Amino acid sequence: MKDRRERTGNETDKNIIEERPATEEEHAKTLSQKLRIPFLDLGNYIVDPAVVGILNEDVARRLLVLPLYIIKDTLTIAMADPMDIYALDAVRAISKFKSIQVMAATKSAILKCIEQNYISGKSLEDIIKRSESDATISPPTSRAEVDTLANLTEHAPVVKFVNEMILDALKSRASDIHVEPYQDNVRVRFRIDGMLHTVISVPKELNLPIVPRIKILAQMDIAENRRPQDGRFTVNVAGRPVDLRVATFPLVYGESVSVRLLDKARIREIGELGLSQNTCMKFERSVTSSHGIILISGPTGSGKTTTLYAILKKIGSPEKNIHTIEDPIEYLMDYVNQSQVNPHAGLTFATALRSFLRHNPDVLMVGEIRDQETAEIAFRAALTGHLILSTLHTYDAPTAVSRLKDLGIDKNLLSSSMVCVLAQRLVRIVCSSCREEYYPEKTVLNDLKSPFDLNGKFYRGRGCEECKGTGYKGRIGIFELLEFTDEIKNLIMEGAPLEEIKKMAMKSGMKLLEDDGLEKVKQEITTVEEVMRVTRR
Repeated sequence: MKDRRERTGNETDKNIIEERPATEEEHAKTLSQKLRIPFLDLGNYIVDPAVVGILNEDVARRLLVLPLYIIKDTLTIAMADPMDIYALDAVRAISKFKSIQVMAATKSAILKCIEQNYISGKSLEDIIKRSESDATISPPTSRAEVDTLANLTEHAPVVKFVNEMILDALKSRASDIHVEPYQDNVRVRFRIDGMLHTVISVPKELNLPIVPRIKILAQMDIAENRRPQDGRFTVNVAGRPVDLRVATFPLVYGESVSVRLLDKARIREIGELGLSQNTCMKFERSVTSSHGIILISGPTGSGKTTTLYAILKKIGSPEKNIHTIEDPIEYLMDYVNQSQVNPHAGLTFATALRSFLRHNPDVLMVGEIRDQETAEIAFRAALTGHLILSTLHTYDAPTAVSRLKDLGIDKNLLSSSMVCVLAQRLVRIVCSSCREEYYPEKTVLNDLKSPFDLNGKFYRGRGCEECKGTGYKGRIGIFELLEFTDEIKNLIMEGAPLEEIKKMAMKSGMKLLEDDGLEKVKQEITTVEEVMRVTRR
């Protein structure tokens, strides 16, 4: 077997050397092209410990193979020599997988991943205890100390801890990771379904360089501890890229880190947001308008950006010129020209909008209308034949009218430019694993503003391991769509009060946020208490 491997390797080397690749990576890429298999850069690859465990460390090192992920009945592995059929047969025999997909990688990258991922211990606490850092790490003050800290962040336990933390967050469906230093420990919390959950507290004396490791990945300055920093990086998990947006902030006991997990697989279609059939039909008709303004309203964390990206996903195509100005960019999309606000360079929502108009766009997305200048440019752009998408911080859809008037938008401009306003909130979904029937307290039902069938069935989650004891798993939107019909436009032109506009909208078929939420209670999706939590001012 050894002779055959050496012979195979020599033949491969001979073929590659003839093409004279300059580096080990070029060697592997050339080989992958010859064999027509993908090449994988393992630099920021996060491997699931359960998958890595299919092969023990000695076998992985001997065969130069790294198990990556499992999809259905297929195991995907990275190999330094994809032509080594004996190594492939050995993996098949040990793993019991008949279907194996091979990707090419460099030998040094595979050995580095093996070094970082094969650490005994199954939990984050076990990994922490394996830390090679016994001394307290203080903020570096010299170039030598910075280099020492940078080297320390490459140690296997540190890499393993950060990888495990990110992987656990993705498995838990977390939207954010918060690393927060306190006097005696460092606390890690995940935001799941809008709520924060403490995952682990790292003893301060162990002082793993978690923050510097994340800062290096996000290409931040690890020597700077006194001011906030922003960065981002991409990791590969189970064959798909996940963007991580990182922000640091100096606190009393050290730097805190917030990591936003932006998984492209989470970009939804409009029909997946939770809109009722009738509202979805109306909204999809609105977003295909050739010009006008479409606003998404609601407080921070109500899913406005998700809805905007769902719109872009629907209308994006090679035939349209779409520009966005965002703060920050959350997802990178095909056929969309995206840009980031940069006030220090003079790039604001307003200046970007002015510049965009010189690029003959079809659709413009503005992250938020927050001042008079941005609002006026957006409305005048809508009048000249552009479709404008943006967000507004208002409690409900009709309130957007008074908010825009407060920003100085003339009623004539308002009535002639607006297409619709979609107000929204996110409610948690009852966990299907511990779902049980119950009856809400009468005081809760008496607080409802809308009429509701009290004789129906109510369901809640009892709390289980699947939902981490919360009784909820996942979130869905509740919505309120205000279409600017001729009747609504006439009321705006007449200067009618907000309540009158709201009544006319309801007469035309607008469903209030609370009504849409209670409809999802009837559908046994969420609870009355959850609807009241997100719709009460």
